[in-house]
Amino acid sequence: MTENILQVLKTVIRASEEKSSGKGDDPFWETALDMLIYNVIDFCKLAYGKVSVRLMYDIVQSIPKPDNVNDENMSAYEHAFEAAKQNILKQVDAWENVQPVEVLQSLLSEIDNDDAVCAALPDARMLKLFDEFFGETYLNLSEKTRSIIDFSFSGFLYRLLLEPVYTLFCSRASTFTPEDCFDGKIIIINLPVKIHQKIGRDCQIMFKYIWQRAMEKRNVKVNDRPVFLWADEAQNFLHEHDADYQATARSSRIATVYISQNLPNYHANMGGAKSKYKVESFLGTLATKIFHANADVETNRYASELIGDEYYEETSRSSSMAGDFSASRTRSLKIDRAVRPEAFVRLKTGSPTNDFKVEAFLHIQGDAIKDDQNFSKVVFDQNYTLTKQ
Repeated sequence: MTENILQVLKTVIRASEEKSSGKGDDPFWETALDMLIYNVIDFCKLAYGKVSVRLMYDIVQSIPKPDNVNDENMSAYEHAFEAAKQNILKQVDAWENVQPVEVLQSLLSEIDNDDAVCAALPDARMLKLFDEFFGETYLNLSEKTRSIIDFSFSGFLYRLLLEPVYTLFCSRASTFTPEDCFDGKIIIINLPVKIHQKIGRDCQIMFKYIWQRAMEKRNVKVNDRPVFLWADEAQNFLHEHDADYQATARSSRIATVYISQNLPNYHANMGGAKSKYKVESFLGTLATKIFHANADVETNRYASELIGDEYYEETSRSSSMAGDFSASRTRSLKIDRAVRPEAFVRLKTGSPTNDFKVEAFLHIQGDAIKDDQNFSKVVFDQNYTLTKQ
């Protein structure tokens, strides 16, 4: 479905925009880009009966501009428009052949005929909309505005045409699908960001989003196999729908493990004016959190506030030597952070220096861990054993 293809492409493009500049927060650019992608996808389907990265890229690159609208050379756009037109003419001929003579005779003008054809043939109406969009609306945009929209889409498609991405994802039918996980397979996307940079990130976000949608569509009553999504340096692979997905992932029997160095990493990669709320919404859907040694003030403050406050007993003593000796001791209840932010800096980080022990604070939503508390200090043995303190 066109809307689903649009959503996948737009999710990856917006993830890149939000990281770089926050432009994805502007509704004008979002709407304009949506219209371009939607029309190009449907244009490919109507002209060729299929959608590919190559076809979309060629069409976007050759959409008429005011300075080349009368160019005599046939462009990829014009080839596609002619193919779509021929498909429509065949449908119109087939429609006219089954209409009673009196119906055709009642269509007194060209306008009446066009209205009747568009009402009977959805594809004919779509071609008319394409002609209006590409030949009028998009053609008359200012050069600066159009160039920004063009490069947002064509620049993304261009990266998909480069190796190794084109061979892996765009040149032939896929040999695997997300649904393979229902049979117990584990899919690893081996496109490290440090090697493939932006295109590696884009491809992983795209497949991750497609995978998430496939996992949430399944009927767990038919196949209830638990599946998992694992992401190290997870801030590189976030997108705008992660919070919505996480909110219902558990009911779809999906476990998610995201690993990151600190909280600012998430803010830096979920840009825009609403970064703070996006990150808080996302983190709020993660039910179990493990905090290791960290020197970042914001992360340690967040962990301390998440764990919360507790009462502790404070004892004070006083004595007097005036005349007879007297002493007193008083006790009172005070409230303070259960785990102070500075406590996270002192946690052990493994290696022979710490006898291969890695300390952390574990916080779990819901069931108490011990002593009616939802948190506990734990020790991970780098020899893969776990003990509680």
